[in-house]
Amino acid sequence: DVSFILDTGHAHMCGWDIPQIIKTHQSRLAAYHLHDNDGTADNHEFIGKGTIDWSIVVPTIRRCTPNARLILEYGKKAIDDILTNIPEVKRMFGL
Repeated sequence: DVSFILDTGHAHMCGWDIPQIIKTHQSRLAAYHLHDNDGTADNHEFIGKGTIDWSIVVPTIRRCTPNARLILEYGKKAIDDILTNIPEVKRMFGL
């Protein structure tokens, strides 16, 4: 058995059905690299600033992998902006 990390931005760029991947592999998912993009470039945007449908992805993560680590993988952002974003992410995930 091998556990793995699902990178939401990379999965989105590959056109993967993220909720289906989570459901299918939930017993092996140990963590997520959470970030958003427009599906064409790996620009590591804040969650909700791209085209991933988080209204489906977040509940699927919470339901199927409640103990997985959530790692924010934001690129070239000011630390103050990242720290401001953390409470919003915590709210989304019910943390």
